[in-house]
Amino acid sequence: SYTKNCYVLTPINFQLSFKTFEITAAVVKSEAVKIILVVLYRTGPLSSLFIQELDLLLADLVGRCDYLLLSGDLNIHFNRSHSNNLVNQSLETFLSYGLKKLVNSPTHIGGGELDQIFVYSQMNQLDSSDHVEPDSSMGSDHFPVFCDLQMNITSKYYKKIQYRNLKGINTHEFESQLTNIISNCLVRNGTFKEVITELTNSTNNVLDKVAPFKEKTVSVVDTAPWFDREYREHRKKRRRAEKSWRKEKNPEKKLELKAILKDLCEASTELANQKKQQYFSRAIENANGNPRTLYTLVNKVLDRKQTKKLPDFTEKIPELATSFNEFFVDKISKIRKNMQLCSSPTLQSAPDHCNMSEFEPATLEEIEDIIKEDGIKCSPTDLLPQQLYKTNIDLLIPVILKLVNLSLSSGNVDGVKLADIVPLLKDDKLNPNELKNYRPVSNLCFIGKIIERVVLRRLNEHLTKNNLHSPEQFAYKKNHSTETLLIKITNDLLIAADEKLLLLL
Repeated sequence: SYTKNCYVLTPINFQLSFKTFEITAAVVKSEAVKIILVVLYRTGPLSSLFIQELDLLLADLVGRCDYLLLSGDLNIHFNRSHSNNLVNQSLETFLSYGLKKLVNSPTHIGGGELDQIFVYSQMNQLDSSDHVEPDSSMGSDHFPVFCDLQMNITSKYYKKIQYRNLKGINTHEFESQLTNIISNCLVRNGTFKEVITELTNSTNNVLDKVAPFKEKTVSVVDTAPWFDREYREHRKKRRRAEKSWRKEKNPEKKLELKAILKDLCEASTELANQKKQQYFSRAIENANGNPRTLYTLVNKVLDRKQTKKLPDFTEKIPELATSFNEFFVDKISKIRKNMQLCSSPTLQSAPDHCNMSEFEPATLEEIEDIIKEDGIKCSPTDLLPQQLYKTNIDLLIPVILKLVNLSLSSGNVDGVKLADIVPLLKDDKLNPNELKNYRPVSNLCFIGKIIERVVLRRLNEHLTKNNLHSPEQFAYKKNHSTETLLIKITNDLLIAADEKLLLLL
């Protein structure tokens, strides 16, 4: 009953069809581990087609589990791998995926290791042993093969997330309700903030009805395969030391705690490098020179599939978000406090005909062009999720136009400047556990971005029409990037050198 309650057995249905062997496979899954069990049966002469199909099978299975146990009557004399090229290629295919061959004694009355067991462990946390009993054939010409496996299973961490089931929305019902909301918004009078607030509240109410928030528990995937229990416990110790240091008010005690924290940070970094080195050393050794596996490892080392880095995982995600928020707010406050007050600069007034007192209203065609050019990118603070924005953009463009023109006429952007802040590591070489190594990137709502694009167009049109562009400005100007500046400087230096002038850079 314990096994039934803790483990779920699910058969595997392969999309691939194999001609050279028969296969039966299943997944044994629990909260902490995923094991794939495979039984193969191969008959007939050994061929290169078998090796090709075996390679396809292992490529499909190895990346899907923590442990893999492959056994069966393969009818391959693995003990003759040194003299038979096809046998050697078959064995090399197994070994190239990190599988370990267990049976090394005859399993047939005629001799030969025809029945075989291969095991795979993603983190080399599998201890295995086997024994063949030639005296217990039970009427068969094959001997029974027994295998004992000991798996080091570590508990997984879980967190609760909220989500909306957007795929389950009744499209026609939602479009009908959205049309009513937009119609009411188009005839409503009020300030920009009032209109945008009412529109946001109305769309949220509809979303709560057709796709209410649901909560589910998901497993937290470790940031790296060498992130094991020992390293996790060490980082917990370091986080506790950091909290103690931050809370301490006594200056002398605070210095002592800071020294302890520094030692723990250095030890944690050293342990991480050690774990990473051990992981890749084992992986390279298990690859046995297989080019495909080695290239995969190179991509991992070079981090070609870059992921967003954050400080150490904590089960209290809101606490981590609060720490980032407090750090960024405190940083801005310090910058403002340290800035010296200076007198207002003397500006040269522009001619009367160059003054710009108001923005020209936007048009439907202009809004459509901006959306087509820049795409639809939303933030969690938007009216609708990005998926619903895209499918209903034709309905939304008229109300977007009204909001943009309200903002342009009143100079008001209240209600669209609430941003979703994403902390990004300044450099991959920096320590991800120090908040000072992050820069905040603001993800603004979609309508706010549209307003910015329209205002930018109006300003550029005004500057171009009245010849107010600074010829020395590079960056934040169309066709005048910092690369253009470098080309200009290089050109000026070459011209000056040709004229034999003194150069000073």
